[in-house]
Amino acid sequence: MENPIKKEPSSDEVERKKSSNLTEEQKKAHHIASEQKRRENIRAEFDRIVSLTPTLTEQENRSELSILTKSADYIDQLKDENKQLVELCRMKGIPVPDELIYKGPGIAHK
Repeated sequence: MENPIKKEPSSDEVERKKSSNLTEEQKKAHHIASEQKRRENIRAEFDRIVSLTPTLTEQENRSELSILTKSADYIDQLKDENKQLVELCRMKGIPVPDELIYKGPGIAHK
């Protein structure tokens, strides 16, 4: 005779059950709160990008496009500087650890 093991409901199942017990007004309020939290998180990350990008200031009008454009320009500048420094070190016979050499996006530096 088999001993059935009770399976714990997944978090999705629990959330669906909670959701089905909510009124339409509660669902709407939850959705609005979730969306506000998502926007706050995005805003915080854009603020972080601004703080890391020297060509951006807290005072200037910061559209998402200008933040992304200036950040990409700064990253390009850093890549060029890295390449120049690596080349200078090599010309002077200074060994450069592999993890200090930029290899491209998505390539892990071990």
